[in-house]
Amino acid sequence: MSWASRFRLLQYTKASLWIVPLLGLVLGVLLAEWAVSVDSTGLPAGWRYSASTASGVLTAIVGAMIALLGFVVTIGVLVVQQATGTLSPRYMRLWYRDRLQKAVLATFTGTFSFSFALLRTIESDSVPDLGVSMAGAAVSVSLLLLLVYLNRFTHNLRPVAIAELVGRLGETVLVRGEAAVLGAAPRAGAPGLRPTAVPSRTYGPNAAA
Repeated sequence: MSWASRFRLLQYTKASLWIVPLLGLVLGVLLAEWAVSVDSTGLPAGWRYSASTASGVLTAIVGAMIALLGFVVTIGVLVVQQATGTLSPRYMRLWYRDRLQKAVLATFTGTFSFSFALLRTIESDSVPDLGVSMAGAAVSVSLLLLLVYLNRFTHNLRPVAIAELVGRLGETVLVRGEAAVLGAAPRAGAPGLRPTAVPSRTYGPNAAA
């Protein structure tokens, strides 16, 4: 693969909004299989659930994650449209590449797939108590990340915050470019390199013929 192809692939990965959530979706299914395999009856009585309770909880979590996923996407699009109309369309690039937003979407998709995968394992005499408890913990983490996400984007839409972000990214690009140039240029004192004397020239009426 050429350097240009690798660069395009890297840029596409950074700007993509579906790759990280897809990984969260797959990870949720794998975690559900693990939770079912290690589930035991040694949990306290307060952490045990009946089949109907576990089914209702997981069904509610699945519906809530779908609703929250749509909520985040809708809020993000509306906020970015407002920002691009007031500031600059280039802000879309910063929004696509935000790691917190990808983490929030991945948490939602992972919790959705985790809960949905557990639903098929519930029977009248077999309930994945550990998995249901883990699903509740995942919902708590999802809500916490949602609050952090909303708080961050609310403050980052200020012109001062965007100017600071652009300046910080520009400084990062300059530092990396300087490091690349210095790494490619021959260093003084390197083995096999000798300083070359440049003959001096005199210009004017005293110059040698």
